[in-house]
Amino acid sequence: MLQGVDLDVQAGEVIGIAGITGSGREEIALALFGGLPRQGDVSIGGTLVQQGRPDKAVSAGLGLVPAERHANAAFLDSTLRENVSIVSPGDFLRRGLISRRREVSEVRTWLQKL
Repeated sequence: MLQGVDLDVQAGEVIGIAGITGSGREEIALALFGGLPRQGDVSIGGTLVQQGRPDKAVSAGLGLVPAERHANAAFLDSTLRENVSIVSPGDFLRRGLISRRREVSEVRTWLQKL
């Protein structure tokens, strides 16, 4: 179990956690994001992020790039469009169906940002 981790991150900052395999770097990120149990609080702008709820972490503005992206962060048999929209499928619904136009627009936006 990780102990003694205390981070204070300001708006707009991007934090990278480095260390050798087994040092706990992956566990810190997963615990903050909600993928592992944790003690203590994670809050963004004074709002607590529920433990065990990565979806709430995303809604609050947290992102996670796992070390093993092929295994833990992508559906390799799916398109880029599908991989982008799976994060929040409700954003792409129109009359109960997924709107490809909205998906494509979101992918274009992310491609420009990245």
